[in-house]
Amino acid sequence: MNYEYTEPFLEIDFPTGNKVQIKKSAITDIYTHKVDGQWKVQINFERGKSSDYYTFGGTKEEFDKNSRIVYL
Repeated sequence: MNYEYTEPFLEIDFPTGNKVQIKKSAITDIYTHKVDGQWKVQINFERGKSSDYYTFGGTKEEFDKNSRIVYL
């Protein structure tokens, strides 16, 4: 079989069991902040002409353990 790997995506496994893939070129910002004493990682990205975001509930270290670069 001949596979053609083209675009990198950030794949995130959320603690809730959900999994998302975001095109790396669409990501505009990733940052951590604390809400009500709980750490959150927010991933901002462009979707068409608007922007959107995902919030990962956990520290940056937990986010790093649950995310990876994949090629689709």
